[in-house]
Amino acid sequence: MHNAQFLIVDDSRVVRTKVRTVLENEIGATNIFEASDGTEAMKILQLNKINMIISDWNMPNLSGEELLYSVRNNKEWFNIPFIMMTAYGERDFIMTAIQNGVSDYIIKPFTSAELEDKIRKLWNIAEMQKEERYNLLPVHNLTINCEDTVLKAQLININRTGALIRLKYDENLNLFKRYTLSLKVAMPNENEDLAINPIYGIAVGLEAEDCFKTSSKVCLMALAFIPNMISRDVEDKFNLFLKYLSTLPPDTIKDELVP
Repeated sequence: MHNAQFLIVDDSRVVRTKVRTVLENEIGATNIFEASDGTEAMKILQLNKINMIISDWNMPNLSGEELLYSVRNNKEWFNIPFIMMTAYGERDFIMTAIQNGVSDYIIKPFTSAELEDKIRKLWNIAEMQKEERYNLLPVHNLTINCEDTVLKAQLININRTGALIRLKYDENLNLFKRYTLSLKVAMPNENEDLAINPIYGIAVGLEAEDCFKTSSKVCLMALAFIPNMISRDVEDKFNLFLKYLSTLPPDTIKDELVP
């Protein structure tokens, strides 16, 4: 992580210094860029390969929300982990940030330990997501337990460490909450579906499918699986499923929407 390039964006020099101190002393980062607003940040992004952005919400010229919009709508920057710093702890502000595609957020004032934890967690997730990911999956049935409700969902893509799913939005869905998934997959030459459950995961991303249309009733949830909570039986079935996916040529994989 110490070779990664970080971008700190805040109109307060005091805050930028605090974040830089955490990056240098706790993370061991040496490649750190600073910007006082989103406009300066955009110029830095255009000239450098940034691996993580830590930005304030309220800034002159170009706000953190506008910067996030630009990042998530640029094919070269789309996957950059983005931590939003904000003094607003209200649910509406937090939900707006999540719907706009923020990777994580932290409420001011925050401690160095809290920020370090956010950075390390996000970095580990980003590294895990670099594994080969399978898209356009075969016919399947996926449900996710949310409070006392069981929600139908659709796999968008999946790999050994996590998955992206599509489902109808529910007010009980929350970022960094733990969920239980049940997956059934139609396998060739088998009399019954392959049932893989329970699979435990943490929501590490949650946004409206049209992330700038807050009235959207469909959302996308990124899940990081919890390896130490998966039984041997479930792991064997999951590995069998991934092995099957690896044998499918792209033009034979069917994307089956959940009604």
